[in-house]
Amino acid sequence: MRNIFRIITITLLFVQSSIVYGQINFTNGGGDKLFSNAANWSTGKVPTAADKIKLDTNGDTIIVDGVYSVRQILATKVKGAFIGNGGNDTLYINGNSGIGQPIQANGTDARVAFHLPVVLETTVGTQTKSFATNGGGSHIKFFDVFINHSMHLSLSNPNNRANTQIHFDGKFISTKWLNINANAKVEFGPNSDFTEHKSAVRFIGNAGNGQLTVKSAKDKFKTSDTKIWVNTGGTFNANSENVLAATIQVDTDKVLNLNVNANQADAGKITMVSGKINLAVDSTVTNLNFSKNDSSDWGTGSIVVTGYKEDVIGFGNSNTGITKAQLAQIDVGGTALKLSSAGELGSYDIANEKLIITGVLDGDLSGGYPKVIELYAETDIWDLTKYGIDVASNGKASTKADYYLQSGSLAGGKHYIIGRKSGAGSGGFD
Repeated sequence: MRNIFRIITITLLFVQSSIVYGQINFTNGGGDKLFSNAANWSTGKVPTAADKIKLDTNGDTIIVDGVYSVRQILATKVKGAFIGNGGNDTLYINGNSGIGQPIQANGTDARVAFHLPVVLETTVGTQTKSFATNGGGSHIKFFDVFINHSMHLSLSNPNNRANTQIHFDGKFISTKWLNINANAKVEFGPNSDFTEHKSAVRFIGNAGNGQLTVKSAKDKFKTSDTKIWVNTGGTFNANSENVLAATIQVDTDKVLNLNVNANQADAGKITMVSGKINLAVDSTVTNLNFSKNDSSDWGTGSIVVTGYKEDVIGFGNSNTGITKAQLAQIDVGGTALKLSSAGELGSYDIANEKLIITGVLDGDLSGGYPKVIELYAETDIWDLTKYGIDVASNGKASTKADYYLQSGSLAGGKHYIIGRKSGAGSGGFD
């Protein structure tokens, strides 16, 4: 009798555990792979919003034939997939009741792909949610619309497993942060559209080694009113054209490795505190043009460039695109830099500049006033303060400049006028 009681107790505990945790395995017992078929589930019932569902067989494919909501998805085997059946088929995942990782890919090479719209919609609590690749070689992939109606979302690899990936290749809609956590490898594919993510992408996690690779089509990544926020460091690979429109913000002492492998005609602004951007420019890139940054705060940060070439990296469309102080914060390997009249970085060598006198006027008033000297820039003149006028008269030798030109730059083809109305002024000029 005692043994029978123990068996009954164990059975009751097992049933109670299944009820409490609500985990249902997909078995395809009905043979048609339909979500709506109760025979395809281990409990003989179609999962509800209170249930966790588990893909525990290689190649599990679930056909979502309607609109369904579940609490959590667990993938433990290879080639798991959710696909639609046409129409408005949608899968809601709520992550309610303390579920911190609404989607998990657990186990070696565990993979799950979503080929239908997925909505993350938490109705209980305000906890940040996470999609987690917990096994080596595990992948989580979205090939249709993903909508986050929950709180902030983190993409994570909490156990630092090798060869993991979280991939988006459809539209991403959200007004909450998207966090790239330490060790995570995240990719936006060629069919992705991130323009409706109206919040920041943040690199977080103490290791500072999250990685984001963008292959989105031209102008289909983040917009200029949003931000790439480097809280702890990370790597951003811009592998397709015009995907850097968002402002890049680097926090105190943090490092962003920014690898630009395609042209960026409208890259955004940069703000730094005391961090660093390691900017690697691929040899095929001919245009990397950031917005006008002269009003941006670069703090004591720096931009260290590898793969530097003349007239490729630019700021705005004039030589006022960045300040001279900001220019000094850019390191291309020892070369002195200037900003051209088109706003492009180039090497600075005063020997290559030409500023000539094209006119001298002695007026017909008493003392020969007014007096005027006209200068003409045959080339762009980057720093006018390096030029001066020495006045020597009656055969006297030139000694030193009596008048230095005012701070600024002068575009090629422009004139600079120096004048004096009376007997006061430096070297005879006002």
